[in-house]
Amino acid sequence: MQLNGFEVHVNVDGAHIPEYSMKAEQDGKTISCWIPSEAGKCFTVTWRPVIGRPDEIAAVLKIDGISLGGYYLPANLTPTVVHSGARTSLTTERSYVFSSLVTTDDDVYLNNDNIKNIGDIAISFRKVRREAGEAVTRVCKLSDDKVHERSKKAMAHRVQLGETKQLAPQTAVKVKHLSVLAQFVFRYRSIDILRADGIAPPLPVARKTSGEKRKADEITRDDDEDGEEQESRDDEEADQAELKALLAAVNTINERVNAIQVKMTKKSGSTSKKKKVKTEPRSALASGEVIDLT
Repeated sequence: MQLNGFEVHVNVDGAHIPEYSMKAEQDGKTISCWIPSEAGKCFTVTWRPVIGRPDEIAAVLKIDGISLGGYYLPANLTPTVVHSGARTSLTTERSYVFSSLVTTDDDVYLNNDNIKNIGDIAISFRKVRREAGEAVTRVCKLSDDKVHERSKKAMAHRVQLGETKQLAPQTAVKVKHLSVLAQFVFRYRSIDILRADGIAPPLPVARKTSGEKRKADEITRDDDEDGEEQESRDDEEADQAELKALLAAVNTINERVNAIQVKMTKKSGSTSKKKKVKTEPRSALASGEVIDLT
């Protein structure tokens, strides 16, 4: 997503997660979308200023409503910043992992304020001014409280911390917050929930591959081989019967033609004895003639 000169993405396996139903708020400083989550997958949050800004900037990350510290950026710089995990000491961090939501029917957890922002990954960009003095590096921890089954808001996942990795020590700086420049909210849900709510497109209908089609054709030919041979024999018998009928019809026509010719010869001889008509044999099927037997 992009807003007010900033670009932010959530990434899994090195690729941006698809973003659905992006919505910009009327205040012009907030934008949100829905993203699919998968239990067991680690993720990172990346951001960058699209262009250099004359202001000093702080980016503050919150996951499931819990602040995980910020990143200070001096003016006029445009790096791509990667939030890959939560700081657990001066030299270690633990990765962010989508995890299955654990529910309970224990009413002790029914009105737990710690779960009201579960399902949100939010990052806000603020105009700041660096101040003198040293700041203390915060150690971050995500909540692992159980969620009452009546409070889970149709969710299947939450974020927990994964494996620990070593990092070089970082220097913390002290800043004064002046104003909010932009805020991005990624609402993560399982892909099944997003599809059920009409937010993500439905699962595509599977089509048979060409290999499967060829295999089916081969099976059909094998199964129908005997039937095809029987059909061939039946067709041959039908052709022979039709040919026999046509030859019989031709013979009948020839006999009829000859009878008419004899009759005409006799009639001509009786009406004019002086005029002789010479007749020659004629085939009923002269070259080029077509007989319609229909």
